[in-house]
Amino acid sequence: MLRAIFVFLILAVGGVFALQGPFYTMLLYVWNAYFRPEAWVYGDFVRNFQLSYYIAAVLMVQMLLHTQKLKFSGRWAVVCLFLFHGFLTAVFGEYPDTNLKWFQQFQQIMVIAYVMYCLVEDLKQFRILLLVVLFSLGFESVKQGWATLVLNPGGLNSNSIPFLGDNNMVAVGLLMLVPVAVAFAQLYASSTRKSWFFRFIAVGTIYRALSTYSRGGFLMFATLCATYWVRTKQKLAILVGLILIGIMILFVLPSEFWERMETIANYEESAAGRLHIWKVALAMARENPFFGVGFQGYESSYNDYDFSLGEYSESRAVHSTWFGLIGDLGYPGLMLFVFIYIQSLRGCRRVQVHAAKYPDSKEWNELRLYAVALESALWAFVVGGTFLNMHYNEMVWHFLIFAMILERLGRNQLVAMEAAPPGKPKQHPRKPALASVGG
Repeated sequence: MLRAIFVFLILAVGGVFALQGPFYTMLLYVWNAYFRPEAWVYGDFVRNFQLSYYIAAVLMVQMLLHTQKLKFSGRWAVVCLFLFHGFLTAVFGEYPDTNLKWFQQFQQIMVIAYVMYCLVEDLKQFRILLLVVLFSLGFESVKQGWATLVLNPGGLNSNSIPFLGDNNMVAVGLLMLVPVAVAFAQLYASSTRKSWFFRFIAVGTIYRALSTYSRGGFLMFATLCATYWVRTKQKLAILVGLILIGIMILFVLPSEFWERMETIANYEESAAGRLHIWKVALAMARENPFFGVGFQGYESSYNDYDFSLGEYSESRAVHSTWFGLIGDLGYPGLMLFVFIYIQSLRGCRRVQVHAAKYPDSKEWNELRLYAVALESALWAFVVGGTFLNMHYNEMVWHFLIFAMILERLGRNQLVAMEAAPPGKPKQHPRKPALASVGG
């Protein structure tokens, strides 16, 4: 009952704010997408409300009434091209009914992503959006992480998260969230309470991810640590911080955890199966180089291309973002996704380079922190996503769109500084240098 009251209070407050405009309705939709109250509240009565459908309907009506907020860019044109190519692969796929059903779900994700791209117009709105994502996904995850760490240290947490999936995908999604918490801890460094609050969130999220016993999640965590340590100028401080986190988290994990991690380097049978299903994806692409087997069609078409004749089971999932794309969408689909991904990474890097020219600017410092967070999350996903089919995942695409929004905000900040009033001294840029991560 208390959970239901909590959810309805959020809906009531969100509904009041939604009356102010589409931006707040979009935030309510994001909260619902990441928190998934229908899975958190006991019983089916919240599920019966179909919150996602009605919030999205209100949001679409508001967007039609505020058409001046619509935006377009070259970056988004490539996203539209990827979406159009996905539609063609669904229509001409080997199982079009199934392909089109999956494409329709992905299309809904991309519509909301475009709404985000249009509605976030300034740094404050971007900050609010990231906080909503952080608190919505982190609320239950941080609680479970700290509860397991304190009450059952080393225990396995196999709970799924509805929009992420099983333990492996949960680990990837939560570790993508960690850099966002770190960014806010650095942003509020002058406020001890706020800074430690976000550190508390980061540690709880890390432990919740590692307690899934996901090998991909462990590799992704190592990638995050290496990314922060290599790029920071404060190597000793970051190293001390990583050691403390290691003492707090890794040392409480039992031998079962480390035995599973050791199989990363020694799992011949599993590796053979993984390599085989990737080869099947390549076989699909060779036979259908332009359209693949159809949108989200790998599993349906697997048996038709399995040259082992069932040696590694039937109707297998691809277990890789990159091979999944090439099997589903052919070579054009993979190239478009990689291009979008690289452009998002480059956008984050550009923001950091510009921020280094204005070290005394509060706005540029905040932009830099978000750029570091998103870039770190996207690089870490390169590792985690290599072993999981998350190429159509909502959170992954949101982070790509966040990077596009951040790059646009950086350009706007440059224009605003150039257009400063004559009486107000402009900040002269210093020699560009990539800003430090640590702090």
